[in-house]
Amino acid sequence: MARLVVVQYPNPILKQQTKEITVFDERLKVLISDMFETMKANAGLGLAGPQVGVLEKIFVLKYKRKKMVIINPVIDVFSEKKEIGEEGCLSIPNRQVYVKRSVSVEMTAQNENGKVIKIKEKALMARILQHEFDHLNGVLILDREVPSYELDGL
Repeated sequence: MARLVVVQYPNPILKQQTKEITVFDERLKVLISDMFETMKANAGLGLAGPQVGVLEKIFVLKYKRKKMVIINPVIDVFSEKKEIGEEGCLSIPNRQVYVKRSVSVEMTAQNENGKVIKIKEKALMARILQHEFDHLNGVLILDREVPSYELDGL
């Protein structure tokens, strides 16, 4: 396992689109292992390909007892109910912003072996999934920051 360098904002790679992964080989397994190591070393909950300079549709996450590898994800269902919450990002250190997200999501993706998986999550896990999914589409928390006038009463 190796620690990768986390790409920092405003590096333009963070705003680029990613491509689908079609080969599930040893290179991918090494990348996944390195991404988990990098995420852990930086005390993150999730880490997406573009954050380590890889423009592919992949992210990893670990929260409580759940450890996931998500490849080629599609969010099939966003709950209508949304919630504003504070988020940080390893690529934007020392900055927390408020972001409005769906409180639950349903996602279809592939695991590290290419098997199709269905994921239904709510609360913080849903927030993490949406945050990392955004990275695969060149969207950062700064792009979704809730204006201060919407925060009155929180």
